[in-house]
Amino acid sequence: MVVVGNLVPIRGENSPRTLNVKAEQFGTKAVVVSGERNHYQELLEAVIHNSSDNFVLLDKDLRVVIFNTGFQQFSERFAGVTPKPGMALKEVTPLNRHEHNSTNLSKALAGESVKELAVVPVQNETAYFEVAYNPVYSGSEITHIAISAMNVTDRIQQEEKLRIFAENLSIIQDNTTDQYVLFDVNGLVTFFNKSFESHVQP
Repeated sequence: MVVVGNLVPIRGENSPRTLNVKAEQFGTKAVVVSGERNHYQELLEAVIHNSSDNFVLLDKDLRVVIFNTGFQQFSERFAGVTPKPGMALKEVTPLNRHEHNSTNLSKALAGESVKELAVVPVQNETAYFEVAYNPVYSGSEITHIAISAMNVTDRIQQEEKLRIFAENLSIIQDNTTDQYVLFDVNGLVTFFNKSFESHVQP
């Protein structure tokens, strides 16, 4: 059995990640993995850094503390600025996002988690991001704000294409002289067009 206790630094040991502590109390070998916290911190940083999503951590003055590659690419493309720690969020985000960010950051500083669909124009196109603003606590105090954003432009564009297709199909169905009616597997009518409706009405 492995017992994991509080993480403690080990000095002067050949293996800085393991320590046998009072094994006789458990009747088996107890192991405290002293390096786990640093190990998982490194993994977390690697996940954030390599994520395709944008991530930036702000202090309470709304200045950049850390960010990943995704956020750097976002700032360079949409704001024309390479972000650096200490810069204000307004300096590294598009102008059209400033008012939205201000509102959502105020809510996050008050302890509320906020999500929204952000519309960001770029050249002759429009990009869409699902943005989350979350307060970061140290104990009971909010010390930072974490912002993450997922680029959902492809999904939004596909949804818009489907919407337009459905509208056009509806127009065709309602204006053709042909009669359309759909039945489910139980033989019940699920859809009919105006031409069919006009022929079955007395």
